Amino acid sequence: MYRSSARAGLLLLGLIAAPFALQAQGDSLRQSLETQEEAERAAAASQRRIDTLDDETRALLQRYRETLREAETLERYNARIETMVRSQQEEISSKRDQLTRIDETNRQIYPHLEDLLETLERFVALDVPFLPRERRQRLQSLQAMMDRADVTVSEK
Repeated sequence: MYRSSARAGLLLLGLIAAPFALQAQGDSLRQSLETQEEAERAAAASQRRIDTLDDETRALLQRYRETLREAETLERYNARIETMVRSQQEEISSKRDQLTRIDETNRQIYPHLEDLLETLERFVALDVPFLPRERRQRLQSLQAMMDRADVTVSEK
């Protein structure tokens, strides 16, 4: 009998303690679920931060690549411009040399033009009288043109 009353006592004690044990398990389970939910929220927040950082990194990488392409384009453009500038400088130098030679040529051309005009006058004087009046007028026009400043050397 002692055994059965001990068993009954244990059973009674088990029945009395069961709700407390279940409540303790429920509290433990609830706490575990809350911990799990909190961990999931933290993981989601971490993932959002990771996604944001990933997006920022991709945007920065894209900007970096674009900047590199632009820098390369600008380097090539600058190289082309430098070549053009050198060419223009050579052209300027050539034009300056030509201008110097033009001044020299102009100084030499006037005496030559005067010699040509004198030769032409002698030729007309010694030539067969063919349109003498018109030829003299043309010679006078040429002589008058020689003294005019508004007539270029090439026209003279």
